[in-house]
Amino acid sequence: MNDPLAAQLLFELPCRFVLFDTGTNLTMPMDECERRVGSVGPLGRFLHDIRKRSAYASRADKGMFDLGDIAVLIDPAGTAQWETTPAPTVRFDYRYDFTLTNGPLLRIKSIDRDASFRLLDQALARIAKTAPPSGP
Repeated sequence: MNDPLAAQLLFELPCRFVLFDTGTNLTMPMDECERRVGSVGPLGRFLHDIRKRSAYASRADKGMFDLGDIAVLIDPAGTAQWETTPAPTVRFDYRYDFTLTNGPLLRIKSIDRDASFRLLDQALARIAKTAPPSGP
């Protein structure tokens, strides 16, 4: 949202990228975050504490978009549904304009919440097993 000209240019360039056009369903209320993330080793506590510092990040409906990106890189077939779609022109107000398209674009149109969070659970558990003990 900070640079509409850059967004417009990115969609107009001949190089292509994967558009992660979802992630709003990757939400985790704070009580679930405490159980699922905050209780799993130093990294989990750190990540949970980051959310606690911000009213916005603490919201139950805050999408964890980056988690979806990582989940798709780890397990594309098990976490996402894809489609090839025309790359739209991006208007100055960030709305897509499909009357003028810029070639094909690979778009992730759906992400599996449970599968994405299972991958996070597994990663945090692996990392917690290798973390040095904390405290004296």
